[in-house]
Amino acid sequence: MSLTVQTSDDICHICLSKITFPVRLNCSHKFCKPCIQECWKERIMRKFEPACPDCWSQIDEQIKSSVLPNNILEKHQEFQRQKRVDRDPNLHWCPSINCDQFVYCAPDTNAGKTKATCECGYEFCISCHEAWHSNKCFKNKTSWIRRIYKNKKIKRCPKCKTNIQKITGCNHMTCSVCLHQFCWSCGGDYHPSHYSTFSLCSLEGENRTDLLLMMLLLPLVLFFFPFTILFAIRKILKEWMDFYCYDSISFIIAFCIALPLGFLMQAFYPQVMLFLFTTWVRFHINKCKFRY
Repeated sequence: MSLTVQTSDDICHICLSKITFPVRLNCSHKFCKPCIQECWKERIMRKFEPACPDCWSQIDEQIKSSVLPNNILEKHQEFQRQKRVDRDPNLHWCPSINCDQFVYCAPDTNAGKTKATCECGYEFCISCHEAWHSNKCFKNKTSWIRRIYKNKKIKRCPKCKTNIQKITGCNHMTCSVCLHQFCWSCGGDYHPSHYSTFSLCSLEGENRTDLLLMMLLLPLVLFFFPFTILFAIRKILKEWMDFYCYDSISFIIAFCIALPLGFLMQAFYPQVMLFLFTTWVRFHINKCKFRY
């Protein structure tokens, strides 16, 4: 009998089965062609760059062309074009409905000029991105965006400052430009415990008064809990002294157990709780600061 041992190179880390129709990436990792194709299609539809699922390295264009179907590859190239235009402050999309072109306006040539002409012939103002008007543009684009920020319709990525619009879904956001993950509610960096029970961001749209009350009362309950135990121990010892003083052995045993416990709780518990409470408060204050 002979046993065939499969190495990790023979296993696709997406479907966890033996690799069929292998595709080797430029990082030397191998996957099944149908698996990596579906993985990249999902990333492209979410406007992310195709990457290796194991090491997240970038993929060569030649490998993309050999794996992805033409319609998905064209969509990916269109998303790349959109990112390139969005990142460049000198490029402006043509606001015409039937046009998907952009206009380049160099900083040294558009000083004092706001008129731009697209290849389609449409003339528009690069300040307000509306049809060209001969009079002075009073609609300041920056103030317009700030009004939208105030209405919580658009926010900026805390890392690359790209404008992001949230239509639906949870508050865990991933920037399509720099892939930075952040919280839509507070703008803080995303981490697994960000939406824990005692986080202000976990009750978006709900009444936060109850949550704030809980956050204030819980440390008080934890702080006074050891004193409640000490009071109960004191009461039990007092009863033993009043009614069972003749049983000196039981009293001595109970006293020897309760006294060190009481001293330890009185000496260390308040300091530990105070440290944890102040650290907890500072964490939530820093997390809930807007970073815009």
